[in-house]
Amino acid sequence: MTDQPHPEGAPDDGPHSQEIRHSQIGALVPAHVAKGVFTTGAVVLQGQHEFIVDFLLRMQQPQQVVARVIMPPVVVGQFIGALQENLQRYE
Repeated sequence: MTDQPHPEGAPDDGPHSQEIRHSQIGALVPAHVAKGVFTTGAVVLQGQHEFIVDFLLRMQQPQQVVARVIMPPVVVGQFIGALQENLQRYE
């Protein structure tokens, strides 16, 4: 990450971006995405040319979709592989 932490008590002067690097991939993470969202479940839907993953927050009824990710099938395979690899490291 390229952001330097704010000294304790220093005011936050607005949106920031982060840069992440993993293996051969680098990406700029905009400030509004960097905070992430908390999810307690997911629903996967399949379209003709894409997979849709709705991440849910089940704290109240009706459940709320807090993020939606749309991926082509080739990316879904890569995503599943990355999740499996990271889950094995976690366990």
